[in-house]
Amino acid sequence: MEAERFDRIVKRVSGAADRRRLLAGLLGAALAAAAPAAADTVCKPNSTRNRSKCNKDAQCCSRVCASGTCGCAAHPTSLTCATLRPPGGGLACHLLPTTEGCQVCTAEPSCENPDFPPCASTADCAAGSVCLGDPYCHVCVRICASA
Repeated sequence: MEAERFDRIVKRVSGAADRRRLLAGLLGAALAAAAPAAADTVCKPNSTRNRSKCNKDAQCCSRVCASGTCGCAAHPTSLTCATLRPPGGGLACHLLPTTEGCQVCTAEPSCENPDFPPCASTADCAAGSVCLGDPYCHVCVRICASA
């Protein structure tokens, strides 16, 4: 009788250890699966030599994923910018650089104006806006639209 009771206790204890190992393994797998998703939240920069690989626009700081690499939208010209109207009724659109090295048509910002929030990259800005790069203050500005 004692042997049977001992066997049942051993089975329960060893079963609990197996369940704990299984639970630890499942938890580890869940954390490993979440790691690439967390790494994907940081935007990828543009690069002329070693272009960043992407699958969707949201992965790129410039918000442009073309043919699997982060890049710029088609570069406008100064002449094209002159035909566009500034957002918010500004006077004129200008060809200005973004933090990603792209060129966009936008009204020249006022760095002290709270309507132009600070940014490190275009990914920090709302849809339809870009982050202006040097020599301008790093602020989000809206892109000019067709007249």
